[in-house]
Amino acid sequence: MKSSLFLSAALLVGMFSSCCQQECSKEGASAGPSAPIIESSSYIGLWQKYQETIVEDSETEMVIKSVAPTNLFKCILPDGNYFLYRAYTDAESNQVVSTIEVYGTYKMQGDSAIVEHILTNCSVPELSNIDSDVIYKMSDKDNMDVYYKLRNADGTPGSSEYEPEHWQRVASATPKQ
Repeated sequence: MKSSLFLSAALLVGMFSSCCQQECSKEGASAGPSAPIIESSSYIGLWQKYQETIVEDSETEMVIKSVAPTNLFKCILPDGNYFLYRAYTDAESNQVVSTIEVYGTYKMQGDSAIVEHILTNCSVPELSNIDSDVIYKMSDKDNMDVYYKLRNADGTPGSSEYEPEHWQRVASATPKQ
């Protein structure tokens, strides 16, 4: 299952790697030539969301924290577009499939601030055509903490607090020698 998810992600990266070798637009990522998406060291690239789980044993008062990958991926393209997709095994066919759930555009607002415009949210249609304020912090080139809050349809903040998420870069596949 895990190797199938990575194969799915690798195929998707392959599909987009040719379009990701062009220069970044001023509205999208930083200006200047960009590396192919699979070699990027910035926020541009293919990311997998990780979820923290906390289990507390009331008898022993032991707290166990674990961080595990989810089946949600985010592809941030250097041309100012992004999309989120979910990869999963179809119960009927037993094949790994993926579905794009969110598609949109983004504009840099500063060193670590982005405004994402959600064009289409297939999972929650009410969130289509709204903006999301995003702050990202990269601890290294492969780990990114994201804090976001959605705006209301009229552009006012939808909440007063940012929601945290942790994303890890999907490693590129290396050809067998």
